Amino acid sequence: MSAGISAGAVAAFVVAWFFLIGSSLTGCGYRVLDQYPCWPEGIRKIYVETIRNQTSEPGLDKILTDALIQEFWHWDKVRIVNRDEAQAILTGIINKYAADQPLSIDRDRTIREYRVTIGLNLRLKSASTGKTLWQENGITAQEDYQFFKDDLARTRSQENQARQKASADLARRLLDQRFTGH
Repeated sequence: MSAGISAGAVAAFVVAWFFLIGSSLTGCGYRVLDQYPCWPEGIRKIYVETIRNQTSEPGLDKILTDALIQEFWHWDKVRIVNRDEAQAILTGIINKYAADQPLSIDRDRTIREYRVTIGLNLRLKSASTGKTLWQENGITAQEDYQFFKDDLARTRSQENQARQKASADLARRLLDQRFTGH
């Protein structure tokens, strides 16, 4: 090597360069001491606002808000608090609901299963400044349910269970994949 640069220094530079490039390409950045790399630093108390429902399906706002609160409640990183105590506020909009996607048909050409799909946008903003700390649009969850041709009440019950399960799965996935990095 010329100009007094050792091979070890070049190797260290190359490793550091790839580490910086690699960590900048991840969605959350890299924090050595933080086991929750995607969660905004310093945020320990949040308020979960009722998710707004822009679909024609009643009750989705409550189901999804409750599912998000339940997941955050069990997470040791933050506490759910009243709005006036919060450092950050989680808001969201449900912008898609479909429960009419047939999945399976029997030999008599009768639909046996449908799929529920829920779509939403979520945003975590600073309670003091209103600045967006995290935002994700187009989050979806799906769950299948049985269709009973001769028992519409039972079919509706199955659909309701599918909505609840899809909401719970969405909330769990959100924390697992986006915030805890698992």
